[in-house]
Amino acid sequence: MFALTSTCSYYLRHQPTDMRLGINGLSGLVRGQLHRNPTSGEVFIFINRQRDKTKLLRWEKTGFVLYYKRLEAGTFELPAWDKKENSCRLTWAELAMIIEGISIQQIQRRKRFSPKVGALGRRNYLFAGSHEAAQRSAMIYTFMATCKINHVNPYEWLKWVMVTLPDTKMSELENLFPANFAKSHPEIEPVAS
Repeated sequence: MFALTSTCSYYLRHQPTDMRLGINGLSGLVRGQLHRNPTSGEVFIFINRQRDKTKLLRWEKTGFVLYYKRLEAGTFELPAWDKKENSCRLTWAELAMIIEGISIQQIQRRKRFSPKVGALGRRNYLFAGSHEAAQRSAMIYTFMATCKINHVNPYEWLKWVMVTLPDTKMSELENLFPANFAKSHPEIEPVAS
């Protein structure tokens, strides 16, 4: 589904962009000038020289989505940025203010709670950057939490898995779980919770 939310990462290209460019041309700018992957799921924002047109490019699972907005009056206000950089990262709120014509120069942010990036659980979906990255992160966190529950040193377990995995049959993958590692390696000192 087409959606731009606060869970997306947003990057604004600083240089004015030719609005005749389509998906392929904008993807080339993302790779060549912003040095980012256009299929990462991040949202890339391009504004023309007159600052009355913008395009947003995003990859969503099966293909690119290109948003285009042309102002009938007024211009988009650009945030201040480091002139050495090709782009700046924006929040969803900043993007919404730019699109809606709200001045972002005088905005003062009030203090809000922000969960720690390293916290376990579903909150990590907010920080992973893409659905696939979130799934991979959740899998690693699950294994680390399982190590902790079974009093297994995660480093020793992971070393053992990397050595053992190539010779393990698919039907025996369960033997690589941290709980089974603790049973088969009593000589390794258990880790306290």
